[in-house]
Formats: sequence, C-alpha cells, structure tokens
Amino acid sequence: MSSEYQLSAELPGHSGEVRSVRGLTGGSFVSSSKDATARIWTHTGGNSYECARVLEAHQQTIEKGGVPGLHVIPAGRHPNLTAGAVITGGYDRLVMVWDVEGGNSPSLTLIGHQGAVVCFDDTPEGDLISGSTDNTIRIWRGTQCIKVLEGHKFPVWSVLALPNGDIVSCSGDRTIKIWRAGSCIKTIADSSEPIRGLAHVPGLGFLSCSNDALVKLWTYDGEVQAALVGHTNFVFAVAVSADGTEFASCGEDGTVRIWRGLDCIQVLQHPCGLWSLDFLDNGDLVTAGQDSLVRVWTRDASRALPISIRTEFGSRAAAYASAAAPGGKQKIGNKEYDHVFDVQLNEGAAPLKLGYNSGDNPYMAAQEFITQNELQQDFLDEIAKFIIANTSRVEIGQPRGPEIDPFTQDRYRPQGSVLPAEHTQSRSTDIIPLKYPMFLDQGNFAPIVAKVLQLNQQFLEDPDPARQSFALVGTEMNAFESAMRTLKETSRYHSSAFSAQEISAFKKALSTWPSDQRFPLLDLLRLGTVHPEFGPKFASELMSIVNNNLADDSPAPSQIMTGRFIANCFKFDSLKAVLLQNAEALVERLNSHATSANKNVRAALSACCLNFSIILNGKTNSAELGGRLLSTLSVLLANESDLENRFIQVAAIGTLVINDPRLHPQAKDLLHAKLSETAKDELPKLQQVSSELLRLLSL
Repeated sequence: MSSEYQLSAELPGHSGEVRSVRGLTGGSFVSSSKDATARIWTHTGGNSYECARVLEAHQQTIEKGGVPGLHVIPAGRHPNLTAGAVITGGYDRLVMVWDVEGGNSPSLTLIGHQGAVVCFDDTPEGDLISGSTDNTIRIWRGTQCIKVLEGHKFPVWSVLALPNGDIVSCSGDRTIKIWRAGSCIKTIADSSEPIRGLAHVPGLGFLSCSNDALVKLWTYDGEVQAALVGHTNFVFAVAVSADGTEFASCGEDGTVRIWRGLDCIQVLQHPCGLWSLDFLDNGDLVTAGQDSLVRVWTRDASRALPISIRTEFGSRAAAYASAAAPGGKQKIGNKEYDHVFDVQLNEGAAPLKLGYNSGDNPYMAAQEFITQNELQQDFLDEIAKFIIANTSRVEIGQPRGPEIDPFTQDRYRPQGSVLPAEHTQSRSTDIIPLKYPMFLDQGNFAPIVAKVLQLNQQFLEDPDPARQSFALVGTEMNAFESAMRTLKETSRYHSSAFSAQEISAFKKALSTWPSDQRFPLLDLLRLGTVHPEFGPKFASELMSIVNNNLADDSPAPSQIMTGRFIANCFKFDSLKAVLLQNAEALVERLNSHATSANKNVRAALSACCLNFSIILNGKTNSAELGGRLLSTLSVLLANESDLENRFIQVAAIGTLVINDPRLHPQAKDLLHAKLSETAKDELPKLQQVSSELLRLLSL
C-alpha cells in the first residue's frame, strides 16, 4: 500500500457545489449540495461507486444555499435510530432525519431554527446538536428541542460533542465557545477571522480551522497548543483519521493537507475550492468540490485511477493552483484586476463585480463602480473605505483567489441596501507582525532519558560520597521514570497529571547535578515545559534555572537547552507572568550571549527574543524594555550568518517595532545597512520580511 494518497474517483451527479461529505460503512459515503439534495454513494469495488439514493425533500430557497448541513449517526449509537441515520440541514431552516436502509422521504423533520441549518453532531447520550445561521445551537431529543444555546453573535459554523458531555461551537463572530449543562463556561476569542470547522482528536482535544488560513489544536479545556500553517486561503473543514494519528484540512485554496503531528506530510491539489472532507472506514478520503464533483482519494494502489487519468487531473489542478498563486489576475469583462469583490445590493439579485488594482486611487475605483452601475452617490465613501480595508496590506506574497467568503455569502453590502451590511475583515499575509510564539518542542525522548540514566548510574558508582548523593535511587528513580513515560507516551497535549513525587524527583536532579552533566535534564525540561501539567510546575524555579544554566561560564549545551526552555515558557500564563516580571534581567541575560560563536545558542536566543517581541507588540508602557530587546536583536543579527536565524531575528524586530513608532529611530540607526543586506539574501522569506521592515521604517 502506498504511503501517499492518489486519486481514486471523480463522481459527477450534483448540479451545484458539493457542500459536505460524511463517511458511511464499507467505504461508502453521503454528500450534500447547493442543489438542495443529498446523495448516498455505494462503493461497488475498486475505484467504482454508484449513487444508490438521492435524498430530495429540502426546498430550494432564494439564497440557493441548498443543503449545507450533513451528519451521519452510525448504527447502534442512537437509542431511537438503532439502524443509523443520515441527518441533513437546509437553507429552508429544516432538519431532516433519513433512514440509512432506504425510503424516499425523511422519517423525521425537526422545526425550530430561524436560519439555515449548517452543522450537526450527536452527544454520547444520543441527543442531536444543530447549529444555524440564526446564531443559535439547538439540542434535540427525539422530535423535541430540549435546549437552545444562545450567545454567538454571528452564524454558528460547526458544533462538536466532547466525550465528557461538553459541547464546543465556533462561529462567524470569531469565537469558540465551550458549553456545559446548557451554559457557556468559556469563550475563546483567539482568532481575527471567522472560525469554520471543528473536529475531535481523541485523547488530546479538538481542532479548529478558520478564515485566517490556520488550523489549530486545542486541549479539551480550550488551551491552544499549536497552529498548523500551510493553507493560503480560508480553511473550511478539518477531519481526523479513525486512529487519531492524522488530520486533514481543506479550503478555498483547493488543497487538502494531510498532517501527522504538526507536520504536513502531503498536499492534494484540486482544480477547485473545497468545502468539506472526511476519512472513510477503509482508509480512503472523500472531498466536496465547488465544481459540483465528489472525489475519493486512496492509499491503496488497487483502487487508484490509471496514471493517464491522474496525470490529466494533475494538469487541471495545477492550472487552478496557478490561477490562485500570487500575482494572478481576475477579469471583469475584458479588464484584469488584482482584486474582485462581489457586491450584492438586493436579496436574490446577481451580485455586482467591483474590481480594483493595487496602487489605484480607491476613491476613483469606487466612483467608476458607482457610475457603471448607476448607484447612489452616497455610497462613495463607504465603498472606498471598504477597498482600503481589504487591500491595504496586500503587497507581497498575497494568495490570490476569490475576495469573498462564499461559504457565508460574506459579500460587501452598502448600508441602506435591502440586506444589512455584514462584517468584512482584511486578510493579511504580510509576515510581520508575527502572532504566535515559537516553541522549540521537537525531540526524541528515548536517547535523552537513556543519557540521564547513564549519568545517574555513574553517580551511583562514584567513590565520592558527595557525588553519590546526586543519584536518584529507589522511589525517586521510579517517580522520575514514570514522569518521563507520561511525557513520552501522552505527548504535550494530553491532560495527564504528574504526582508531587514525580516533579520532586526531577527538581532534585536538576538542582544538584553538576553543570557539565545537567544538559540532558535541561533538554527533558524544555520538552516537558509545553505539557500543561508539567511546565507550570516549574514557575517558582524558572529564574534560578535560567541564572544557573545561562551563565557566562555555562557549557554551550546547557545554554542551548536553557534558551529553548525560556522560549517554551511562553506557552502558559503562569510561566509567561514570571518571564514578564523578570523581563529586564532576562533580556540582559540574552544580550550577554548574543555574540556566541555557537549557531544553536543564537537560534535559541532568537526564539526567546521573538516571543518577547510578540508579547510586547502594541504595549504602550514597554518602550524602554523594547529598546533593550531591539539592541539585543541587532547584536544577534550583526553576528549572524545562518539564514534561518536571520529570518527569525528580522521577523522579531518587525514584530517589536511595527506598532511602536517610538522604536523606529533606534531601529533605523541600528539596522539600515543590515536590512539592505538581508533583503538580498537567498532565502525568499528573509527577503520578504526584510523588505517589509525597510518599508515600515521608510529606509
């Protein structure tokens, strides 16, 4: 079996964009579409499928949204639907329950939502959860709505039932909410863009995806653990493999990205944007295309399409990717534009096309649009401001593609039109300012633990009683090894806990072992720091760890691991608070090693500086500390030859100064010549961030 997915089938049938797909059993699945139908597809062997049933009962509405909501309840899970069921939700505001076994009509129709029903899940107790563009979540038991959850300000795009009974929801209002027993217990306002999809990661937490092109991993209690970067446009859906080892995401950029851990291991380019995807029980993957086609991907060579068909498909997919690449143009009539927006003035009417080229006067473009379409002159200022807001930072590396959110019909609507104005948000792909701290959390536990055990045995066998006392013995060693097994086996995202004895044993070794033999403990510490139940236990010792292991005479391995430990401390509030309380001393400590000849020391220090820059970005009372940090970064950059380190340093400088004009004169004095040099380096992202910073400083 191949380790990579290959195209297995392209299935026509729907007459509108395919909005959602969900797996059934035996490699079969169901799809729903803007054509107001759902189709059940049966896998008949190899790469062959047939449409076994068309579910037609939803009424098409003026929005032409069809059936966006789709869910499958497996046989035996629901007390009243023992044979399983397909659930559909439509723009007609109805929820319909269909028997998997057959039937031309739904067995149940649930009425209550006042907007399109777009998402579902079911609870461990067998209740159905639905989310809607009416901004509410409804919980259904049988035919009755037993609870309405209100709190979101914009449409609810995804709902997720957790094993403990909590419900997670995400919305166009840019928040994630966690609900317990009918009440919201937590609101997460972490995103600058609408959040589109959720998926459960067993034993770890859940995934989210959003319009800012990010996929994020969260703990069950709503602490962000990682941001997966790779998509170049809206991400509409995420899914998790049956064994929980892989994630998949898809969106407007026309790609499916397969993730293992935090690494993207494969990109499946399509010739269209994608609304939805799901893993099937035979290991295949199914996707929902905006070109009205359903596609199946497989790792089984026997189910792959012939190479000639896959090659032709690859050409179509490449053409779509090329059209969506930076520098692409979109046409209105015979004229090409950098940006094309849909403006919908009246419900049901075709949207008008607003074109704009970067560098043009936004007011002139707005006036031309008003004249061509015979609109009221009162709209001029509002349209011009909309153009400015949505194009002002699109200069370098901006992914091309539709400038609307087709999932939410998030078109610009001038005030005073029949439909109310909706929120619009510019999508920036400039590098600075960076938003997410850099965590240095990759490592292999086994050899590090083996080194600790080897050194511990040497202490035990040492003839000097003082050195013998360093060794962990008996229950101490058992506690230490137990803690390491927990870190290794459950990873940094798990909610597993550590006993006081386990933490005490680790702290004893860390505080007593000689500095030249302490580095493997520091390596384990920086790996454990990103575990929510391990790292925060070291808050009270944080500064003593730094002072003891980032001293001028500390061995280089200890300096490296301590720098990485500091960078990882930015993950949790309790550790971050200690860093900020001691920020001046820490920055001074980083500065004392900025001229280190060791590239890995400089890399660790650069990550620390970057994370400080992210925290200080926009703070009005931090100019003095910002100046010291800027000086440290300039020393690092002046002595740096490694291109990746240079990129981190320049990005950190840009993040630090972008919202603090008080630092601009110092930055100009320190960096003018160096930035001109890095803007010509071979690394493209280094060229880009250097150019951005030069423009920011008007150099």
